[in-house]
Amino acid sequence: MKSILATAAGLLTSCTLVVASPAPVDEFAEILKRTTYYKEASTCCGTPVFDFAKTFTVIATPDQVVNNVSVPAPGQPGAVGIYRFGIQPETETICYNITHLGVTAEYSSPALTATHIHEAVAGKSGPPRIAFPNPVGDNTRRVSVGCLTGPFKTGIIANGKDTGEGFSLQKIIDNPVGFNADAHTKAFLPGVFRGGEKDRNQAALTTMNDPGLDNPIGENADDIEKPQRYEGEDEDEAEDDYLSPSRWWITSTAVPLIAGTFGPMASAFNICALVQSWRVEIPPGGVEEHGKSIQDPKWLLAANAVSLVFALVANMSLLLQLAKRLSFVVAQPITIIGWYISSIILICLVAVASTHLRLPSPPGHALTQAFYYAIMSAALYFIIATLMLSTVYGAWRGHYKKEFNLTTSQRTLMLQTISLLVYMHLGAVVYAHIEGWEFLDAVYWADVTLLTVGTGDYSPMTHLGRGLLFPFSIGGIVFVGLVIGSIRALVLERGKKKMSARMVEKTREKALKRLNPAKGTVKISLFKKTDLSAKHESERERREEEFRVMRIIQDDAASRRKWTSLGASATAWFVLWLIGAVVFWKAERNQKWSYFDALYYAYVSLLTIGYGDFQPMSNSAKPFFVFWSLLAVPTMTILISHMGDTIVKAVKDVTLWIGETTVLPNESGFRATVRKNIAKMTKGNLGRAAAENKHLVNQPAGTSGEECLREDEAKTDRERKAVTSAGIDRAAQGLEVAEEEKAQDAQARGDVLSADKHHYHYLLIKELRSVMQHVHESPPRRYSFEEWAWFLRLLGEDETSGRTHHSPLANDNSTVPPTDGRPQGAAATSDGIDRSGGDKSAIAAAAAAAGEEDDERAWSWLGKRSPLQGGKDEAEWVLEKLSLTLERELQRERDQAGSKPSSSSSSSDGGTSGRRRRRS
Repeated sequence: MKSILATAAGLLTSCTLVVASPAPVDEFAEILKRTTYYKEASTCCGTPVFDFAKTFTVIATPDQVVNNVSVPAPGQPGAVGIYRFGIQPETETICYNITHLGVTAEYSSPALTATHIHEAVAGKSGPPRIAFPNPVGDNTRRVSVGCLTGPFKTGIIANGKDTGEGFSLQKIIDNPVGFNADAHTKAFLPGVFRGGEKDRNQAALTTMNDPGLDNPIGENADDIEKPQRYEGEDEDEAEDDYLSPSRWWITSTAVPLIAGTFGPMASAFNICALVQSWRVEIPPGGVEEHGKSIQDPKWLLAANAVSLVFALVANMSLLLQLAKRLSFVVAQPITIIGWYISSIILICLVAVASTHLRLPSPPGHALTQAFYYAIMSAALYFIIATLMLSTVYGAWRGHYKKEFNLTTSQRTLMLQTISLLVYMHLGAVVYAHIEGWEFLDAVYWADVTLLTVGTGDYSPMTHLGRGLLFPFSIGGIVFVGLVIGSIRALVLERGKKKMSARMVEKTREKALKRLNPAKGTVKISLFKKTDLSAKHESERERREEEFRVMRIIQDDAASRRKWTSLGASATAWFVLWLIGAVVFWKAERNQKWSYFDALYYAYVSLLTIGYGDFQPMSNSAKPFFVFWSLLAVPTMTILISHMGDTIVKAVKDVTLWIGETTVLPNESGFRATVRKNIAKMTKGNLGRAAAENKHLVNQPAGTSGEECLREDEAKTDRERKAVTSAGIDRAAQGLEVAEEEKAQDAQARGDVLSADKHHYHYLLIKELRSVMQHVHESPPRRYSFEEWAWFLRLLGEDETSGRTHHSPLANDNSTVPPTDGRPQGAAATSDGIDRSGGDKSAIAAAAAAAGEEDDERAWSWLGKRSPLQGGKDEAEWVLEKLSLTLERELQRERDQAGSKPSSSSSSSDGGTSGRRRRRS
């Protein structure tokens, strides 16, 4: 085991390139790499040595430090901490690679060491749980690498025991945003710097807001999930994910989420079926709700209790599996069999009670709400158990691993739903006692109250009940708001990206099938056609036309996705409305409701208007209302959000347009407003001076004319949602200046090759800093063809050369023909340095080396391997590729500085050369 742990620590070291490099240049390249991309240690560097269950990256900065009473206490200015952790909870082992930059004072802490992991969210203090050996080095850079195995000890005694005693690494995996890494010195005792996973601790502090108007809950869900986006994820799998059949995504992710949500709901209904008798005797001239209970046989109560026990065991098994405490192979049989047994028992009991086989009853009897809760519980158990069979089938066929990879926010939705149900039933228990109601009537009242329907048939009459309503209703609305926010974030934000990628791919495939080479046209959709000529004066013109057509495909797919989503959610809402009306119509036949009356009541209830002129009174209608109204929560949430992307947005745009072009022109004046609106409607073809775009050719990113079209739409929050901390940006700025100075010094010495090489590094870093600001823009940044051409040139490709290109109809797996020794992708650029001098230009050679990879294949903007394909935003794709290119360049420079043989340098490069720059 010790040898394995040593190998694991070495693996972390080699993968992060920290120990081998004393240069700040190499250090920043590593920070950039780890901020955007990470291969899990089990596969890092192509060596399957150690299987980490989870890996984490922490960027610690001085501005996050707080003292022991949670008051901000900024640390050492300019200092930055980079923490890399690999965790194996089964052996309670954590491997670490810790680098401290700019720490000048001696470490100091009352603990065993001064480098810790604390259990605390951002902005709060908390006890240390793990103490790491202090990094060693100078005032510029200090490093600590190794592995620790529990039990852990910190040297801090609280409540009579060490704060590390009994601590389990599984806690970090389950709730990474609940922990922070820091370090302490004599000059900064509260902390030199502090940080959580990838500096995203804001995710731990959520803000409740109206999910229909703003989405801080969804944004926090983004913050929780995005740090895990590339951790332990194979790059090819991530890039090809959009090509996989969506049904397997449903069975591997959506079905467990549905089961984890509706399983507890079914158990709650099972409890409702157990606490009250199933039959009542109706007095002459009376109604069902005034009936007198008929005691059920003991065997019925026993069987009902047994079904609840099996269901609770099944639910617990599923939750333990989602928490990675039980394996898939063990948990799934327990869960599925348990739910099936519960369903079968309840179905048998319902059949017995409804057919009078064993339950003789007086003539004037009726079935109670508990009976109908049993029917709904049995149906839910059977449905979710059958759905879980599809999940097991997909895993058995090898379509995904035998485990659930639900994110933190997905598990949070399940816990929030369970919390809402528990809160509602506890409130029913309290109010049933205070107001003298039947428990199931109190459940119905709690549901009507928390969902703000307010039909008025039940209301608290006592002072105590009315007084408790204040906190009870507020707490319930908070729970409902959390559930709505999580649904909105998960179903809409996460599902939208995957659905968009799939629709773009399908639209692209159909467009290529409809390509008419004779006419030079391609049919995008039923009513949209565009030109795609086969004759062009240059390769650049051909590529630019491909890019233009791909943009049209993206826009068409995005539009169809929005309206298709709206149609699907509207259909679900109408089905819920119409079917609900049918049930209420049949259930309230004693009140002589017409179908229109039931339709009216269902509509008023769905929109939570609740006039109270119609009220369900039958024992079948009340339980159905509880279930039906809970289903309405996600249905209404998704419908309103989809309307916001389409109908509401259209009305808003028209309203603003009318105002700006009539009585409310903006600050730029009436004429400028008209020109801007014309430019928006024509995608920039009219209303803009052509001269605005002349300077774009061969210019760096960020100067595109498309920015003008986005300037009034992009609503960015760059400070709060920055890709990296302020300390990293300062380091980048310093590195950028350093590379520029090196280039100038080399130029002064007459060393043209070194000057070009350092200037190439300077350009990479400059563009990295620029793209970092684009990653979290909303809507996502879309680069123009000129900007893409510039980025690809920095990556070693040339849009004017056809060496790595093919036509849209060619095979995406075709390989690039061998080069003639002439470097590609480094012609003249706007900086004035000549990159067309063949081997005389080191910068051209460097860019070419970035493009000459072992598995390089030809690609097209309209092909499957286009950078515009897949689930990544364009800024994410560019940032990742630029950082990998810079990493290889600095690795090559270090190898050269170390006077290593060329073969060794080539071998070192080979570890990263196999990574594809484009989508495969």
